Amino acid sequence: MRALITLAAAAAFTVAASAQATPLQLDRGFGLGGAFTSGAADVTAYFDLDVTDPAGITLFQIDHHMNFVAGTVLDYDIRVSLTTGGTFLNNETNAAFWPVDPDVSGTMTSGGAGLPSPGPIPGGLFLPMGQHSMAITYPASNPIFLPNPGTMGAVSNAELAFSGGSFGAPFLGAPFNAPGAFLWQGTFNYFSGNVPVASAVSFGDECPAFNDATFVVDQFNPAAGAPADLTGSSISFAPNGTGGYNVSGDGTGSGFVAPSGAATVLMLGDDALSGPITLTNNVTGPGGVTTNMIEIDSNGRILFDTTANVATVGGPQIGDIVTSVSNVQIGADYDPSMGGTVTVEEIGSDVVVTWDAVPEFGQISTLTTQIVLDAAGNITLRFDNYFPVALSNVGLAQGVGFSDLAPALFATDLSGVIAMPIDTGTNSIGVRADATSLPILGGSLDVQFSQVPATAIGTFLLLGFSNPGLDLTALGAPGCVLRSAGEATLPVANPDLPQVTPIPNLPGLAGLTLFLQGAALDPFAGNPFFISLANGIEATIQAQ
Repeated sequence: MRALITLAAAAAFTVAASAQATPLQLDRGFGLGGAFTSGAADVTAYFDLDVTDPAGITLFQIDHHMNFVAGTVLDYDIRVSLTTGGTFLNNETNAAFWPVDPDVSGTMTSGGAGLPSPGPIPGGLFLPMGQHSMAITYPASNPIFLPNPGTMGAVSNAELAFSGGSFGAPFLGAPFNAPGAFLWQGTFNYFSGNVPVASAVSFGDECPAFNDATFVVDQFNPAAGAPADLTGSSISFAPNGTGGYNVSGDGTGSGFVAPSGAATVLMLGDDALSGPITLTNNVTGPGGVTTNMIEIDSNGRILFDTTANVATVGGPQIGDIVTSVSNVQIGADYDPSMGGTVTVEEIGSDVVVTWDAVPEFGQISTLTTQIVLDAAGNITLRFDNYFPVALSNVGLAQGVGFSDLAPALFATDLSGVIAMPIDTGTNSIGVRADATSLPILGGSLDVQFSQVPATAIGTFLLLGFSNPGLDLTALGAPGCVLRSAGEATLPVANPDLPQVTPIPNLPGLAGLTLFLQGAALDPFAGNPFFISLANGIEATIQAQ
């Protein structure tokens, strides 16, 4: 209801660009003729359109005649040669005659033989006064045609004239028939002049997802009676093919391999970064980040992005694991300035990073751990001697800019995977919201949500009259951009069903542009707002 009130208010302040536009038609009919069968090949219909309206016309829908079962969804692609006085004749195979712009693609729903298959043109297609040529390509389709009626099938009215027709492979090879032997059928729906036409276009990216599939962490806190329990074992993360990992362990030994003389010793101090390290081969980090440059944190992290990283202080915490950078770590408050070595070595296609007998800050005891990255994206953590005294974390994440959160929300018992491996599941890319209808006066704008996380406790749709384009990174939500001013906030009861926003039949709304954005309220969203924002939708309302 609030959306209706808001749109009605907008109508009072919106001035139509011209008098209310009246839909017009030029009808080629839907008589049953022979059906051209192209099999698996695309087929293109060629013809000429002569715009006689001095103001030009804006096509908003073409009703095609398709030999498909009613309800079948079909694709189409339209190219127009705006060369005044040009003709399709002898240009069917001249690709240069058919520019990529304007090039309009869309979908239609078949009405069946003898009935129109409406194909809306998002945003409309303006044709100025003059003769133009049009080519409509149907992928593997069977458009209906009629035998030549003897006059190249010419039909006309006060604004538009149709003539000609041939069918052929798209801009390649000779036409399948002599000009006029077979003619395209359908109806051109248009407005006089260059007027707003319904459109609903998705733009921008959704917020990066915070996903359990690429977030695995075990936290150890000896002071609270939870010491590390991984010494003498190894934990392996193998890509599961759906964005996450199959996690397993070996409790019979760590598999630790001492660095060779060829290993590069990193001169790291306490709480320090190595700077970018260039590798011979690519490695893959959580979230599918593939790179040949890594950075190493003295406190046990490998970073798969070398841009603007900050060293951890006092050992990496939960908020450091879920950073803005894909990373893996056997975390602790290592202090290489007091002894031991941190090395990196390439052994074949493997990259091996070792913390060898490095003291923990302020302690006499040392830690020896190793992380191995291979060309297939497998990550292996080796715990030769890992009894940190201070709070420590072990795990990996694709990185989404998290701040510190309660570890209990995310804890995984890594020692448990030795006996019982786990699959972390599928990693999505964040909430999406896309229009499934075009906004026309008296109709509705329907928006379908997808990729809504299971942890979401509510979804809603922002509707506004402008796009603030506000980057929320500085507010703690990196990668999230507010794309709707949100004058109205519409709750979504069931995100599995389209969110239907009625468009009042008020002439003043014609041509109004709306900005919509879906959102999910999610305590695991990875930002202080606990909100995951979808991409934006820019929609323009059409008169009819």
